Amino acid sequence: MRRRGKSLIFVVLLFSGGSLFAQTPAERFEKAREAFHYQEYDKVIEILGPLLYPEPTLPSADMVQQGREWLGSAKWWKGDKAGFKQEFTRLLQSRPEFELDSFYYPPEMVAEFTDLKKQLAELKLIQQDRPEAKTREVVEKTYAEHSAIVNFMPFGGGQFANGSSGKGFLFMAGQAAALAANMGSWYYLYAAGPTGGARTAGLAGMYGSLAVFGGIYVWSIVDSFDSYQPRRLLEEKRLEIPEESASMGRIVPLPMGGSGAGLGWVTSF
Repeated sequence: MRRRGKSLIFVVLLFSGGSLFAQTPAERFEKAREAFHYQEYDKVIEILGPLLYPEPTLPSADMVQQGREWLGSAKWWKGDKAGFKQEFTRLLQSRPEFELDSFYYPPEMVAEFTDLKKQLAELKLIQQDRPEAKTREVVEKTYAEHSAIVNFMPFGGGQFANGSSGKGFLFMAGQAAALAANMGSWYYLYAAGPTGGARTAGLAGMYGSLAVFGGIYVWSIVDSFDSYQPRRLLEEKRLEIPEESASMGRIVPLPMGGSGAGLGWVTSF
């Protein structure tokens, strides 16, 4: 009976050991994940140590990175700061851009990790410098566009839209003066009630100023169409922008004042 009992114990141990031995690195990695989740840090260290030393046996680089993160964190929580630095130094040498999640890990651990990363960068053990961004020169052109209808606007509207501000002010002043004379003559006739030659002069002034206003208005229309440009270049600039942001062209609406006289566009090539 004693021999049979020993045999039974041997068989049980054999099968148990065989089952543990048969676990793949990926399966043991999942065991470490579960232990880390339940904060069983001694178990995490026990499982991950053989998976990462003397050489990693995990099937992927991502698993190795995650394993070093868990192992280093577990050692930090167990007070092994040297082990913590060792694991994260190895991790950063393969993934210099790695950062600890400040939402999950305590501020003290994150601060020590940040200090370690800074020290490694100063010692040139990890490379953090990003490659210099490539730029591309683009020409940005600002255009003003307006419809031909603007040419019919009084007071030099067409000239202003065409970029002829000097002419615009002249036509504006001429029409304003003629309109003022017309209104003044009308008010004189209405308020003073002249008779005879004075009335005739007042009527002549009222209708004459109206004729002058109309003549200047027609002249401004003719002049506007003579120099009409549906699309006029306002400004041209050369810019240096990141190459990935450069495009063959972009058009952005640009309002031209508050009168509604035109619409501007910015185009890059």
